[in-house]
Amino acid sequence: MSKRRFWILSIIIFLLLIFMFYMQIATYSVYPPHLGGMSYRVRFENLWHTSVFFYGIVLFVIFFSFYLMFKIISILYYLIFKFKRE
Repeated sequence: MSKRRFWILSIIIFLLLIFMFYMQIATYSVYPPHLGGMSYRVRFENLWHTSVFFYGIVLFVIFFSFYLMFKIISILYYLIFKFKRE
């Protein structure tokens, strides 16, 4: 049950970070481009390097990819040595 809670909490935090980053970009300039506002791409270029939420998303992706990598390696290691013993 503990693993399940961990994954549910991780998914909720990840979705919250994505939502907060989207809201930060969306509220950066509320005017449309033809009224002096900025396009989505320009807003993203201006905000990504100063956003805590963006770096939180990057850290989640990095840690999740490391977790998957080690999980796959451990499964392959188990399968290789299981068949090698037989």
